[in-house]
Parts: sequence; structure tokens; C-alpha cells
Amino acid sequence: GNLALLDDSQFHVYSNDGKIMNEKKHTYANPILCVSGSKALIYDEGGREFSLESKYKNIYEKTADDVIYLAKLSKSDYAAVVTKSDKFLAMLKIYNPNGEPIFTYYSYDSRIINVTFNNNSSGCVVTVLTAEGGQLFSKMIRFDFTDTEPRWVSDAVACLALDVQFTNDGGIMLVGDTMSAAFDQDGTLVDTYEYEDTITDYDSDGNITSVITRNNDIRRTRLVSFDGSQCDSPIVIDLDDDATKVYTDDKCAYVLCGNTINAYTISGQRVGEIILEDDYEDLCKSGKYIYLMGYDSINRIDYGG
Repeated sequence: GNLALLDDSQFHVYSNDGKIMNEKKHTYANPILCVSGSKALIYDEGGREFSLESKYKNIYEKTADDVIYLAKLSKSDYAAVVTKSDKFLAMLKIYNPNGEPIFTYYSYDSRIINVTFNNNSSGCVVTVLTAEGGQLFSKMIRFDFTDTEPRWVSDAVACLALDVQFTNDGGIMLVGDTMSAAFDQDGTLVDTYEYEDTITDYDSDGNITSVITRNNDIRRTRLVSFDGSQCDSPIVIDLDDDATKVYTDDKCAYVLCGNTINAYTISGQRVGEIILEDDYEDLCKSGKYIYLMGYDSINRIDYGG
């Protein structure tokens, strides 16, 4: 129910009413923020430092063995940290909520580009990138943290994976740069959907996956939404040309178009429209509130839809 904000010099936690709960200075050159239900993971992309923060205090601070490529935080506050390695293309280390390492994976022949925890943080899906004949391929490797051997390796898809989510219907959705792909729980490719235009933004919560695409030549902007891991017949909606950002929860996709937010259900019905007084760069939703990020400010609006 609180808002975490990271800028170039400080980490902040605010209550719903804008009261400062926690502030901490940092010296990260490229600070990145990941949040769970109750914690925030901050890391220095291209550096070695990372820390876990609550709304009141620091939980732990760590220095990685090598340069950090990316990090992710699970719903149960397990942290995944992917680093460069002298001997391997990448190394993944999993830390429990106390900051103790519990699992390590070395990637010998492919780069790790994403880590997705399962619902109870007992394992994860590691997404890796390979190349063959000038074409990029993405595939997933499923691990349980009690075993160093993978449970399965998925079929490869010919795209750069941007995000991977477990879906509420038991499958897995991969959002790529040229297509979205649906997999079953065993990593078998079920279906794909190739975008007609260029992807400009995306978001997924496991129930709804939404992608904004744009064709600048014909000034066409669209919202493409998938229900769970159903990839064969998405809902496609024409948007205003200034649509830039999409945020999803288990009910709707919220699209930021200039000074307007439109809410769409998974069936494509528009169920809400909010006219804003200013233009904003990004949005997120928590409960009945929508938070809007401007150039140098954060504003909150009520939304009971």
C-alpha cells in the first residue's frame, strides 16, 4: 500500500497520502528498482552493489562478485542477481529474504536476460538468449532451488524476450520484441502471435498481458491484450496516436494517452476514462489509487473502477 520511488541519488518510500516513510541516499551510477508486496530491491546496473529495503529500514546490503547485469525480486522477497563471470557468459545467484545465498546457476553458452520466480518462490524460470544464423532465439530453463539440474528446457522462439510471466491459467507467457508466445507448464510452445507493428510498451500481471504497438508510417497505434496464456486470438484495439504506456492488473489494462487514461477489460470493453490536467511519463496502480510520474513530480488520483 506504499509507493517506492528511486531517483539518481535517493530511494524514497511514501505512504498513500504522500507522507515520507523512509529515505536513503545511494551512490549507484545506474540505479534500478524492483518491488514486491512489501520490500524493494535496489541494484546498480553495471556495478556490484545491491540492497533490500523495507518501508522503514534497510534489510541487507550486498556486494556481488562481479558486474550486475540484472536483478529481480519475488513476491516472498527472494532476490535473483545475474552477474558477469570470467569463466561463464553469466551467473545467477538466488538469495533468501535474509540475504543468504541458496542457489547458483552458471550459464556456459547463453546470456541470461530475465528471471521469473514461481508463486511460492521455490523455483524460477531463467530466460536465456542465443543466436543462430544471424537470428536471435529466446528459451526458458525451469529450476527448483532444491536441485541444480533443470526441470525442463523450453522450446526456443525466434525473438528477443522482453518479459516472462506465469499466468493464472497455469501456463507461461513470453513477451518478445516481434511476437508473444504461450507455453504450457512443461515449457512446450503452445502458440505464438506476431505483431503487425513495432512494440513500444508492454505489461503483464499473469492474468492480462498487454502490448502497445505503433506503425509510424500510417500513424497507427494499437493495444494487443492476451487473456492468461491464450495467445491465438488476442483482443486488438485501435488507440490514439499518443498512447505511450500500459499498466495491467487482474481486471484491466490502463493506457496512458497524452493527458488521458483509458481502462480496458480483457474483452476489449472500455470501462473508464480519466482526463488529466498534465502530461505524464508513466503510471502504476495500487488499490483505488493511480500514481502518475511526471518529469519531476509524482501525483496520485483516485480510481474506484
